[in-house]
Formats: sequence, C-alpha cells, structure tokens
Amino acid sequence: MDFQIGNEAVDLVSERIDLAIRITNKLDPNLIARPLGHCDSRVCASPAYLAAHGTPSRPQELSAHNCLTYSYFGKSLWEFTRQHTQLSVPVGGNLSANDSVVLLEAAAAGAGIALQPCIR
Repeated sequence: MDFQIGNEAVDLVSERIDLAIRITNKLDPNLIARPLGHCDSRVCASPAYLAAHGTPSRPQELSAHNCLTYSYFGKSLWEFTRQHTQLSVPVGGNLSANDSVVLLEAAAAGAGIALQPCIR
C-alpha cells in the first residue's frame, strides 16, 4: 500500500491511484463515487479575538471581520444553510491557506475567524 496525503486534486487514472478519499461537492463524472459521511462547517474564533473585535451574531456580520479563508473553496464567499434557506456571505481577511489545520491554529491564536470542517 502506498498512502499519499495532499490537498490538490489529482488525475486518479494517470497517477495510477486505486482509491481516493476527498471532501468535495464537485465530483468527477468519470469516476465512481460513494459518500462516506457528511461534512458540515463550523465558524471558529478564539475568545481573545472575539473580545477584541466583537462576536458576530449573524452570518452577515462576518463581512466586517478578519476571516481566515481556505484556498480551494470559500476563499471569498462563505455559504450557510439554516432551515433550508441558503445564505452567501462575502468574506475576506489577511490569511488564506490550503490546509484547514493551519487556519484552525491561526484562529486559535487570535488571528481571525475560520470556517472549519466538522465531519459526522
């Protein structure tokens, strides 16, 4: 077994990869895909950040905050669903990364607000 971890999408056929586990909403129609679970998102910030900048009470208020964004999706628009109603919120900030752990650590250190995966 050759186990590889990466954030970038690869061509499974040309890379000779037999199995891939991905968190995505954009499935390749040429591949067979099976859902393994559901991945929600959670908005996270440190108590220090919230004390200094205020706690947003509605998703729309995130536009006024330093949002730490994920390079591959949600870089400038965060999507929320409540009671079957979708809401898109434009966000921006001083840090974007291709790794959710980096964003989680930055949020925990008080750098801003991050949208983090919550797999169930």
